[in-house]
Amino acid sequence: MEGNIRSSTATGRGGFATLMITVILLLVATIATLTVARAGLFEQKYAGLDMRGKEVHAAAVGGLELGIQWFWTNWPQLSWSSGSAGEVTEPAGLVDQLAVAEAGADSYRHSLAYELLTPLDDGGAVPAVSTPVPVMVPVVVPVVVPVVVRVISTATAEADSHVAKTVSADLMLGRVGLFHGGDLLDAPPLVVEGCLRGVMGNPAIHPNNGIAIGTTSADPSCIDSGSFDLHGGAIATLTEPRTLSEAIFGLPAEHLETRLREIEQREPERVYVVDLDDSNNPPRQHDHSLNGGQHGDWQGSLDDASRRPYILYFTAAAGCPRIGDGTAVYGLVYYAADCGSHDWGGGNIHGTVAVSGSITALSATATVHGQAWNFREGERDHTGRIAPGLAMVEILQLPGSWRDF
Repeated sequence: MEGNIRSSTATGRGGFATLMITVILLLVATIATLTVARAGLFEQKYAGLDMRGKEVHAAAVGGLELGIQWFWTNWPQLSWSSGSAGEVTEPAGLVDQLAVAEAGADSYRHSLAYELLTPLDDGGAVPAVSTPVPVMVPVVVPVVVPVVVRVISTATAEADSHVAKTVSADLMLGRVGLFHGGDLLDAPPLVVEGCLRGVMGNPAIHPNNGIAIGTTSADPSCIDSGSFDLHGGAIATLTEPRTLSEAIFGLPAEHLETRLREIEQREPERVYVVDLDDSNNPPRQHDHSLNGGQHGDWQGSLDDASRRPYILYFTAAAGCPRIGDGTAVYGLVYYAADCGSHDWGGGNIHGTVAVSGSITALSATATVHGQAWNFREGERDHTGRIAPGLAMVEILQLPGSWRDF
């Protein structure tokens, strides 16, 4: 009997142990199942978040690319209320160019804005011009601090407004000066590319900074002022020979006319590229024309005080026209043709006359008053628009300016 009791006790203990082991295994299996399920759930959430993050980031980057591309060709359309640093503007209708529905699980709303990081108005300060040394070297004014604009693109999920992404990049809009690095032309009243001789009549030249005539590529000894009245002005040459277009505009001759025509489209009342085909001229409020074809007569004064200075550029096709008697031109008169024989008529020029090649015969009664001109004067815009004046525009995306947070 005692043996039966011991056998029953041992069996009970074995059953309890088996039960405990089974419970423990079940508990471990349950915990493992819950852990795996939770991990799977988090993986699904992370995968979903990653997909949504990539989608909204791609949507924001697409908007930024549009904003940058639009700025390259449409920056003159931008307008801020005051033009102060930190001001933001959103061009109307720009985001309509982006598809609202994106490929993927959601669609996104876009916003595109432009923030000024620098003010538009520099206060109108123009650096003082130092007295030049007695050689013909155009004085250069440093380019005004460029305008920096931040392009900001935001994409927001249509269904979940909390899913949004903003990216941005900074663009710098600078001015490439017309006159060899700046907007100031401080050249002699008469600049020839080569030599000068055969002067007849009684043309008068009033010097600028003590210089009356300059040559850009020849020896000053080949400048025969003849019957010119130089009013005590000297004859000088560039220290380093250059072509006329390089000396005056800082551009090679083969590119100069194209650049000036581009500027003429923006400033038709101040820049005149004169050829034999009137259809090439942009619409103007004031009617000025070349009469008589090649080597004809330029009629009409360019003397509006609100638009000074002017650029009157005679193309090679136009030759070397006369400046009509009594006609006044304030600014630069530039002859692209190498005519040899010139007749400037009896006009009054306040600024600089620049002549390609050499003058072999000059018959004129014109008067040239030497004067330095800042070709940005009158172009400052206080209405909140970028106004680079007559200078060409160069746009650069600033390295390291990308922001995606």
